[in-house]
Amino acid sequence: MSRRLVDVGFNLAVAALTLAFLVIGWVLRELTMPDRPDGNGHYRGDSFLVGLVTISLSVILADVLAGTIFHAMGWTERRRSVFHHRQPRRAA
Repeated sequence: MSRRLVDVGFNLAVAALTLAFLVIGWVLRELTMPDRPDGNGHYRGDSFLVGLVTISLSVILADVLAGTIFHAMGWTERRRSVFHHRQPRRAA
């Protein structure tokens, strides 16, 4: 496959898996910590931190899974990642 097609496919796979894992994480969060007011009518205050952790774990898990699949299928020579940056070139 061409490099550009692999790049686009990998990024789409990571985005789709991230959305799938976010839905699963949201369902699990609502099952374990439902977003309902307490006896005084106040909502819990840890929703931001829990949401941030859920988003981070979803992106990391999607990246690892997509990178492993693309490498195992032989579409790339090494495992890809959205977090890896290209190596800096040496000055000539």
